[in-house]
Amino acid sequence: MAYFLNSDGKYQTAVTIAKIVAEFLNVTYFADESKAPIPIWRQKTLANTIPYQFGWKYVEAEIDRLRQYLSQHSEDAEVHQELGILLHFSSRRNRQEAIIHLQKAESLFEVGQELDRATLAKTIKLLVSWN
Repeated sequence: MAYFLNSDGKYQTAVTIAKIVAEFLNVTYFADESKAPIPIWRQKTLANTIPYQFGWKYVEAEIDRLRQYLSQHSEDAEVHQELGILLHFSSRRNRQEAIIHLQKAESLFEVGQELDRATLAKTIKLLVSWN
């Protein structure tokens, strides 16, 4: 697969790479730039959100709650991942701390043999480090 993902900078090569990745991830590739539908998991997430959930006060309170929880349960990979994501979205100043928590989540998921979740944590970590 790595051979097929080498790019020569041409548009058609990029389209081919996008199609290969989409097929590998088992997602639909939208070549015509039509707006992709909201994924089912995102629809469920939005349906279950509290109206003020994305406000800064909520995010700061949630960060404090998760930090407090981790002080007692430092080996909870899912909480490390959630805290890393919230730290990233709360402020760019928190990027390094977010990366540390996402790295910890990745390591804990690997130890627990949850390789798909470890890969997700690693991907989120990379996205945070690039932004």
